[in-house]
Amino acid sequence: MDEVYIVSFELEDREVFCLWYSDEKGKDSLLKDNNRILTFNSVEHINAYCIKNALPLSKNPTHKYNLNYIILEIENPVFSADKILDFWNIVEDISRTAGIEFCGNFLTDEVNNLYDKLFFASNIPAIRGNDPEYIPTWDATERELLMNIVHKGVLMTKEFVFY
Repeated sequence: MDEVYIVSFELEDREVFCLWYSDEKGKDSLLKDNNRILTFNSVEHINAYCIKNALPLSKNPTHKYNLNYIILEIENPVFSADKILDFWNIVEDISRTAGIEFCGNFLTDEVNNLYDKLFFASNIPAIRGNDPEYIPTWDATERELLMNIVHKGVLMTKEFVFY
């Protein structure tokens, strides 16, 4: 583990902090203790934990996941693909850490195609290059599947981060 990174999750009026890392095999996870994702009430508590346990804490800013926003965002006909994709990715990490299945990890053509569409809709400059911005249209089946993945992700985050 080269470094650990602070991530925060906000739901309603509560914010919790966790430590995210990528292991030597490139698998992303959240730090856990006794088979539970470690959560902290503040960055100060994380700093103290990292010092006590000699964990190399990244200087990068805290990456925030606002579940209130994600829930509202996915209900909109026009939504931020990069925010939804970012949330999908962190839920995959929560799933891996908790050792449970997540419907966003199912290797089906439907799920893979939806993930790819979100990825390209994020219009990452290094990927897009000089091509025009990609603005996708979402059919009813895609919207339903995406809403299901996001809602299951929110439930998983509630269960394993906001315990």
